[in-house]
Formats: sequence, C-alpha cells, structure tokens
Amino acid sequence: EAAKRAADLLIRQVLDLADQGVEHFHFYALNKATITQDVCRALGGLTQSSIRPT
Repeated sequence: EAAKRAADLLIRQVLDLADQGVEHFHFYALNKATITQDVCRALGGLTQSSIRPT
C-alpha cells in the first residue's frame, strides 16, 4: 500500500511538472528500483536502453 501511494504521488508530480514544461527527469531509486520502474512504465518511458545504473 505504501509503495503504491508513493508511486501514485510521483506519477502525479511528474505529470504536473511536464505540464509546466519540464522535459527531462532523473530519479534516484535509493534501493527501491521496483517503484521507480513501475512509475516509468506507467509514464510510458521505460525501455531497456533508458536504464543506466550508476
């Protein structure tokens, strides 16, 4: 439940920022990669080539 709420919040924030003209986003997963991947998939931006581990 907490992970879903976090993902939903991030999706809303990204969509709001995109509506305001922000074009690029960088997410720090902090060992929570699954949530970040779910958000990127929901936003339509996750491809294998877009995953760059640091």
